[in-house]
Amino acid sequence: MYVKLFYSKISPTPKPKCFIKLNHILHITRIYKLQSMSDYKNKQEVKSITQRGGGKIAGLKNEELFVQFINIYFINQSQIIWEASIYSQRCTLSDKFLALKRLKKSNAPMTDQSKTDAIIEFKGNAVLIHKISLKKGAGRPTSSNVSETYALMYIVYYDKHSNNKALGKLLEELFKHLPDGIITSVYKVNQLKKDNNSDPEFVRARKEYLQWKDKFEICNDIIWKEMKQHHEYVVDLFKECLSGRLKFGNNEGTADFVIDIDVEKDGIQEGKYTTIPLTYDNEKLSEYINKLISITNCPFATKSSRPNSNSPYKIWSRFL
Repeated sequence: MYVKLFYSKISPTPKPKCFIKLNHILHITRIYKLQSMSDYKNKQEVKSITQRGGGKIAGLKNEELFVQFINIYFINQSQIIWEASIYSQRCTLSDKFLALKRLKKSNAPMTDQSKTDAIIEFKGNAVLIHKISLKKGAGRPTSSNVSETYALMYIVYYDKHSNNKALGKLLEELFKHLPDGIITSVYKVNQLKKDNNSDPEFVRARKEYLQWKDKFEICNDIIWKEMKQHHEYVVDLFKECLSGRLKFGNNEGTADFVIDIDVEKDGIQEGKYTTIPLTYDNEKLSEYINKLISITNCPFATKSSRPNSNSPYKIWSRFL
């Protein structure tokens, strides 16, 4: 198993066996070989997880394994100079992002779930913190409702692309058509796709769903297709989805790196994954984003959830 650990040149670590140079504050990426779980020393010292923030552990398998691998290595080396932790926390939105979001939802909260999934912190210098976002291959860089999508797309537009009037008109058209609101239904979306139920509740919810479906087709087949012609904007949009730089204003919710996990090889367990810096332009990031763009043809669709099995589903629009 292999784990990539990040450290500054000033950190007192042994000379690495393998170097990958990065033009960044993190100058070196080191590859360590870990032993099998049965060979770990000081197993009693290894906690199952180290977590920051108030989020729940459930659903964080990859984050947990990532943190374990790094912390166990340093315990085995009796040199605990770096410490990894899960970062599952809501972080404060930037003023600009919040203002844009509240144009669509006036009571939007001031915080949102961070892009950062895990943190690697240098013990002895709290300034050296590396914020990691874990992704499975070409996984979704985000999943946002209408108010979040509005803020996301316009903050990227105003950041670098506000002189592109054609793009501005496309954004206006997009938010004229993108369904905004909630469909409440005791039926799942997949059930609403089939016309096989005379229940009045089903008929009502299916009618609303089909109206949304027509609008999604315009958003995906016409508007998004045209937006992809503005390649630089779409690249910047995906960068923002991954990092949250504009959304969180570079606070702890902003990710510095993406770890691209090899899904086919069950990557986090095998340790086969790619480190992609998010704070400067680089070939890995370009390849990763272009791959995401190439497979993103229908980014607008429905998403649903319910608090428990006795409650109806709430269905809303999502981006990615």
